[in-house]
Amino acid sequence: MSGVPSFLSESDRLTDPELLALVFKDDLTGLYNRRFFARFMKQEADWGPGAAPVALAMIDLDNLKKINDRLGHLAGDAVIKRIGGIFNEHARGEQFAIRYAGDEFALILPGVGRAEAIALADKVRQAVVDDPFGEAGLPEGLRPSLSVGVALFPDDAPAGGDDLTEAADRALYVSKRTGKNKVTSVHELDASKAGAQPTVADALPAPALAGGEGLVAAFEAACAAAAASATSGRAAPCGVFALAGERGRGKTRWAAELAARAAKRGLLPLVEGAGEVSRDAPLRLVAGLVSALLERRPELVPAVGGALAPAARSALRSLVPGLGASDRLPRPGGPARPPATRTPPRQPRPGGP
Repeated sequence: MSGVPSFLSESDRLTDPELLALVFKDDLTGLYNRRFFARFMKQEADWGPGAAPVALAMIDLDNLKKINDRLGHLAGDAVIKRIGGIFNEHARGEQFAIRYAGDEFALILPGVGRAEAIALADKVRQAVVDDPFGEAGLPEGLRPSLSVGVALFPDDAPAGGDDLTEAADRALYVSKRTGKNKVTSVHELDASKAGAQPTVADALPAPALAGGEGLVAAFEAACAAAAASATSGRAAPCGVFALAGERGRGKTRWAAELAARAAKRGLLPLVEGAGEVSRDAPLRLVAGLVSALLERRPELVPAVGGALAPAARSALRSLVPGLGASDRLPRPGGPARPPATRTPPRQPRPGGP
């Protein structure tokens, strides 16, 4: 895969191969980069009626984190570099191998049908399994592999572009969730759904998240339970719903959609994200939710603050800054607390000592 496609130099008016490579290629692997991917998908590909087919394979490198954690990032870089070499050995002509992100890759295959695309993706996958990765010095039992999702324009995504990428991502996620080191085509997923009734999850813009039907059902049940607790007079509607999963699998999009559904029910949705696990992560997660609630419902500040002992309220102010306002707002059922003032010094009476 030496050089760059002619359409880049023609459209960008750049003729220096080194400059083009600097802009559109990944330094470590020599593959095309994400900038090239976006350029091709948004500007160069023909997604119009009657256009030639385009196959897309979205690919994850399995076990890279384990390799980095055990052997260090130099070993991980050696693996990634060799993966780039394997892609370069198998991509031919106008077939574009791309390093999409750190451990994510893609193959854009213009004019290639489904069977050929699956065969090529599986050939690359097997080449990774068979490679010794000598420069990385990998021990027995710690090996990289590839999980692949394949989609075809126009069959799987008539609009091409982002829809094609999303379709291939959906198939990739199935490969990851069903054992890794395999190739899955969107056609297989669609065939397995043949005859199934559409669900509300199909309309949500996060199809890469597995188990969507169960997620929506569980969320609807949680909302119903919260509403029932309010109508029964036992308590105000309140509940906590947690989403957990691998990074980049649509949790944020799901959270936004579910929050919108809760709002339509008359509930007040509060969304808080949690990062890497740490000793105080649960405390900060709850503190974030409480802070968001007090910001949205400031009339609750005196009730929350008044329910805490002064020492507890003081200790929590660093995590929930809104609690500081409880010193200046009325207590539940009581008058407003006046602002703190200093007592003026006593003045001597005229003629007194």
